[in-house]
Amino acid sequence: MGAVGSDAAGAGAPAGSTRHAPPGARAARPSAAETSMASAGTTPDAALTGAADLARPTGPAGSATSDPRTTPAPARYDWVDLARGFAVVAVVLFHVSIGQYYGMEHADAKLVAWWDRINQIITVVRMPLLFTVSGMLAAGKIRRGFRGGKALEASVTNAYLFLVWMTIYGALLAAAALTGREGVPFQVTSVPAFLVQYWAPNTPLWYVYALAVYLLVFTALRSVHPLAVLTLLVVLHLATTQTYTLESPLWTRGLLYAIYFGLGVYGGRLIRAVAANPALGALFTGLAYLLYQHLGMTKLMSAKVPEMPDALVVTALYVCAGLGVFSLAALVCRAAPYRAIGRYVGSHTLAIYVLHIPAITVLSFALEGPLFWLADLVRTNETVDVAYPFIGAAIVVTGCLAVEAFMLRCGLRWAFALPTGIRLLVEQVRLALAQERPLRRAA
Repeated sequence: MGAVGSDAAGAGAPAGSTRHAPPGARAARPSAAETSMASAGTTPDAALTGAADLARPTGPAGSATSDPRTTPAPARYDWVDLARGFAVVAVVLFHVSIGQYYGMEHADAKLVAWWDRINQIITVVRMPLLFTVSGMLAAGKIRRGFRGGKALEASVTNAYLFLVWMTIYGALLAAAALTGREGVPFQVTSVPAFLVQYWAPNTPLWYVYALAVYLLVFTALRSVHPLAVLTLLVVLHLATTQTYTLESPLWTRGLLYAIYFGLGVYGGRLIRAVAANPALGALFTGLAYLLYQHLGMTKLMSAKVPEMPDALVVTALYVCAGLGVFSLAALVCRAAPYRAIGRYVGSHTLAIYVLHIPAITVLSFALEGPLFWLADLVRTNETVDVAYPFIGAAIVVTGCLAVEAFMLRCGLRWAFALPTGIRLLVEQVRLALAQERPLRRAA
C-alpha cells in the first residue's frame, strides 16, 4: 500500500493534466475527447471508459469552476494505449486458457499446470492494470463533474453498452447451448437466471458494468479530498477481501478493484512520472518481485479468505506491478513498430473485450469442425501444445477486430457507441443541471 499512500499524499493537485492553455488561448474550441463524443463516438472504442478518453488520455483537468469547452486538445500517450491493449489481450489469453485450452487433449499434460501458473502471474496486472488505465483516462471528466463535463454521458454510455452486450451475450450463448456441444462458457440455464445478470453480472461484462457505476460514484465524490476517497477505497477493498473470494460471483470484483480505478483517477502524476523514469519503473518492478516472493503463489491464488496482512501485501503487489508495466510500456513505445501496434490494439479494446467470449465459443466449435487439425496438433505436437494459448488468443483478437469492422461497415455502430438520440437526451439533462446551478466562470 506504500505506493497508493505516497500518491495520495500529493493527490490534492489535479491528476491527469499534462499541459495548460497558454495565456490568451481561444476559449471556444472543445477538447478532442469532447469533440469525439459529440459526434456520437467516432471511435467506437471510446466508450469503454465512458468517453473518448479511453482512446486517448485526458488533457488538462479543468477545475470545478471552469468551462470544459475551453480545454485544449489533450496529448496522446502511446504507452497508455499499449498498457491498455496488453491488459485486454491478457484477458483474452486467460479466457482462452480456462475456457478452452485446459479442457483439450494435450501432447504433454504438464503444460496445463505450466500455463495455469503463467496466467496466475499475469493476474497480478491483468484487471488491476485495466482499471488503473480506465481511471486515469476518465479522471478529466470526473473532475469536471456532471454539470461541466461528460461524466454523466460516460456513465450512461457504459450502462447502455452493458445492456446491449448482455442481451447479445444471452442470445448468442443460448443459441450455442442449444447445439448441445461443450465449450460454451457462461451458459444460459434459464430465463430467470439470465435476467439476474442485468443487475448482478457474472460474465466478463461485469467490467463495463463497474465502469458505469464508478463514473457516477467518483464524480459524485469529486469534491471530497482525494486522500479521504482513497482511504474509503482501501477500507472497501480490504472489507471485500474478507467477504468474497475468487469463487464469488464476478460482480463482486467491482468492489475489489475500485481501489485501482481510484489510483488511476488520483494517481495520474505518479503514473506519468514512473512511465517517464525507467529507474522508478525498475524500483517498482523490484518491489513487486520482492512482494511476490514474500507472498508466494499459493497464498496469492488461494480461494480462502486471506489474512489482513496478506491482503495488504497483495494490494501493494498489484500496485507496484502495474506501475512496472506502465514503465515497461513507455520503454517499448520508444520503438516505432511497437508504438504503432500498441496504438492500434489499444484503440480497439472495446470490440476485443465485448466480442472475445462469443469469439472463443465460435473457435471452440471450429476446433470440432473445420479446425480439427489444430486440435489434433495440440494433442500430438508439443510445440503447438505449448504455444496454443497464444495461437488461440491471436485468432480470437483477429476475429474480434474483423467482426468489429464488419459491424461498423453494416451500420451497427449502435453496438459500440451511444446512439445520438440517447446522447442528446443525456446532454439535455446535463444542461438542465447546469442551468439550475450555473458553472462559475473565471473573470
